[in-house]
Amino acid sequence: MTRITHHTSRLLLASCLLLLAIPAIQPLLTTDFTCGYDNTFHLWRAVEVANCLRQGYLYPRWAPDMAHGYGFPLFIFHPPLTAYIAALLNLMGLSWPLAINTTFILGMLLGGFFAFVLARDLFGPTAGFVAAVAYVYAPFQAYDVFYRGSLSESFAWAFPPLVLWAVHRWSVRAERRFLLLAAFSLAGLILTHNLFAFLFAPLLAGWVLVEGYLARDWRVIGRGALAGLLGLGLCTFFWLPGLAERGWVQTDRLLGTWVFDYRNNFLDLRQLLAPPRAVDPTLINDWPPKALGLLPTLVALLPLTRWRRLDRPTRYRVALLLASTIGFALLTLPLSHPLWDHLPLLPYVQFPWRFLGPAAFSSALLAAATFRTRTTHHAPRLTFDVSRFTFYASRFTLPALTVILILGSLGWFYPRHCPTPKDTSIPAMIAWEQATHTLGATAKGEYLPVWVHRMPEDPALDAAYTAGGPIVRLPPESLPEGAHVLRADYGPVDATIVLETPVPFRARYLAFYYPGWRVTVDGEPAPVAPTDPDGLISFDVPAGRHTIRVRFG
Repeated sequence: MTRITHHTSRLLLASCLLLLAIPAIQPLLTTDFTCGYDNTFHLWRAVEVANCLRQGYLYPRWAPDMAHGYGFPLFIFHPPLTAYIAALLNLMGLSWPLAINTTFILGMLLGGFFAFVLARDLFGPTAGFVAAVAYVYAPFQAYDVFYRGSLSESFAWAFPPLVLWAVHRWSVRAERRFLLLAAFSLAGLILTHNLFAFLFAPLLAGWVLVEGYLARDWRVIGRGALAGLLGLGLCTFFWLPGLAERGWVQTDRLLGTWVFDYRNNFLDLRQLLAPPRAVDPTLINDWPPKALGLLPTLVALLPLTRWRRLDRPTRYRVALLLASTIGFALLTLPLSHPLWDHLPLLPYVQFPWRFLGPAAFSSALLAAATFRTRTTHHAPRLTFDVSRFTFYASRFTLPALTVILILGSLGWFYPRHCPTPKDTSIPAMIAWEQATHTLGATAKGEYLPVWVHRMPEDPALDAAYTAGGPIVRLPPESLPEGAHVLRADYGPVDATIVLETPVPFRARYLAFYYPGWRVTVDGEPAPVAPTDPDGLISFDVPAGRHTIRVRFG
């Protein structure tokens, strides 16, 4: 049989992968949200980004309308990429429910596609389809998307196969064009969910070390390290301020809460290896277990039945993937408790079951290794030999495993749906914060500046948001008697105010203090300090007519 054209090959490939993914993405083909408990958080983050973009604030490190309208440094600490994607989709005309659900779908489809590309390159074209199906239908991915509703963490699933593919092509084969792809994809992973990148890092490092050992070439390790350093460097603007400024926000609010304490979030072996589940619509909260899944785990062990037929490089890769799957899985169980107690960074992961993400990625590649072929095309073009593919795909094993992986996990893919907020305006976001006692779309207000000991209540700010006009943060009624504002221009994180006052006074600006706020009076820097106990910006204004500029930089 002749080789088909590149264009037809790519179209056939995309069609097959999309058809296989339809049962997985079908819960998102609606204008409702699934009842994921983080969905609303991610909605409001995207709403805030979209509002900032409309005002020309292109990278909102400071979220000016959150925390009851007083603002706080959300995007210094929380990765912003998925909020940007959903915001841009909304600005292009999609409603907010469609924008959020489309972002979920993009993450799932891209993850499946990149898993195909990676496994095809390592083990052959048939293996690519197995990896894609195993990855898209991983039970924990369904939990992340539908039941948890974590937009950033679920979208992060798209990056590990892309990062590993690019790093492999660059470090092992020294293909220079893949250096930039490796760096940008690693930066994309960090900007999507920095914790997922932290969890994935041991597998990535182990892969480079194993490939360096197989090649007996230290340059492989050096090239892998270069890609990692370049990826970190590309997103330094995000992680370095977050690392340096941790002491300026109230992260202890999060670590001190029982629900976020790792001691209360271990899985048991029954949950980890949960069998296929039957959906019971009579249950009020039919939430599935957080699981690697019994059937996906059994499929992942199949390469061991062909161990003697595997070539030496494949054996080392399978051994690494198996060790990674087991290691990540063990970190979700109570027997790993001593490690969580003694490794300093692990408590910040909060939930041991988060390690199911990299475990599912490793097990998906393991399942693909079952179909390792002796001769694998290494061309970067996404094409395949139809005759060779048909020979392997026509066997019973591939369709059987595909059915097992899909039907065995499908019970996780039928979540309940909940209505979306009808009003997605900024005043509605503030009203939701106040009604739910949720500060800035965070669980416990953990990014609130440390100078805020009590939430302020200022009717002038509420009135400004309700009126829908400019947000006046230095209200005329707060000025001393005889003082008046001659002109005021307010932006999302800046203001220019011209006023006249007969007496000097201490101005109280209605935004939370944080290092980075700068105030000038007639062009001269003015010392800025937080008020006590509500942590608002304050500065001195002398008597006379003055031009005051306030800016977060």
